[in-house]
Amino acid sequence: GLLGVDHLLAVDIDENACREASANVNLNGLAHRIEIVKGTHDQIPWQRIDLIIANLRPPTLAGLLPWMADRTSENGFWVLSGFRPTEVASLLHRFESNHEIIWQEQERGWAGLVIHRRRS
Repeated sequence: GLLGVDHLLAVDIDENACREASANVNLNGLAHRIEIVKGTHDQIPWQRIDLIIANLRPPTLAGLLPWMADRTSENGFWVLSGFRPTEVASLLHRFESNHEIIWQEQERGWAGLVIHRRRS
């Protein structure tokens, strides 16, 4: 289950989103493996992260990219969404050279990317 993920920490600033996520976690019997926290990325204890999933608008995402790059483990992944296809190009130039797009798609006016952080 969970594609090999032992522990997942989900963070959102919206209390309602956290409440809904917690209800889904409990409904699926995963409370022992998934922790939901109301807050921001600054509250996450420092550690290397293998997978970051973010559904954020471009200004917010662009502001988090340095933090994400610092925290992502070598060979880690980002799953990114929350932006329009016309906004992808402005995000792409912000990625470091060791980040490779391995999947890109758009649907119903929204875009998504999967980024792989290659070993330096």
